[in-house]
Amino acid sequence: MTMRFYYVFLVAAVAFWVCVDAASEATAEVAATSIYDIRLLRDDNKADEVAEERGLNIKSITNLDKLKKMVGVDNLKKVKNLFKSKITPGTLLSWEKKGVRSESAFTKLKLDKVSSDKLFDNPDFKVWFAYSNVVHKEPEQVMVNFLTTRFDEITLTRMIEKATEVSKTKEMATALQQQQMKTWAGLGMTDDLVFTSLTLNKNLDGLLTNPNFNAWTKFVDNFAEKGKQDASLIDTLRLHFPDKALLSLFKTAQKTKETEAMGLRLENALIAQFRLHKPQIRKPQT
Repeated sequence: MTMRFYYVFLVAAVAFWVCVDAASEATAEVAATSIYDIRLLRDDNKADEVAEERGLNIKSITNLDKLKKMVGVDNLKKVKNLFKSKITPGTLLSWEKKGVRSESAFTKLKLDKVSSDKLFDNPDFKVWFAYSNVVHKEPEQVMVNFLTTRFDEITLTRMIEKATEVSKTKEMATALQQQQMKTWAGLGMTDDLVFTSLTLNKNLDGLLTNPNFNAWTKFVDNFAEKGKQDASLIDTLRLHFPDKALLSLFKTAQKTKETEAMGLRLENALIAQFRLHKPQIRKPQT
């Protein structure tokens, strides 16, 4: 009972992230000929008890209701295109039973061979993300910690931020980004420390089009003192760049659709600082 329950649970998790809706027609065809009926999850109280014991949140899986209506467990293997690689739900169940952590699963899925700029687009990354959510109580933290060991902070931040801008990877990337920023905050990293760690202080001209700048502004918006986010942004920028150069950058940014809103926001923040008669304090050049 428990083994079959986790089989279904793993399929549900992975199916959600690899877009099970795209295989709905194939599923319907299988259902028409099957004599089985999944009743494994009918007792929601029992399911919740098992989930609680394992630290899993079953109800958080959007496609679970659909899965309850699907045909016998074995027939789930017949759904075409659910898995893009040779990894099957049975493989994942075997890993889960053996206690395979997501770090090892990453290698088993050969994601260690995928370049950083293509990782989030790889179908097996979704499988890895889903598997991690099943086997770990704090999956995002585990995944971010692991990815940080594989990629430097600058590269990982850029990867995640760019993935938040793509609809098919946005939800996964947003979850990882939020955890990454919680980690920064937990380490006591200030707005300026994050800014310099991402080497955003090195190039003013391309600053507002740098994906890591967008990530940094999200960090400030989420973790700076409420109501003072704009001031925090501009105070950090003024530590590294002259006011005149900043104002010119913000004006130029407003001429481009992609950077218009941020350019206007930062210009207003800079003007507000002028009105407060705050003298500019620059960091010494190193």
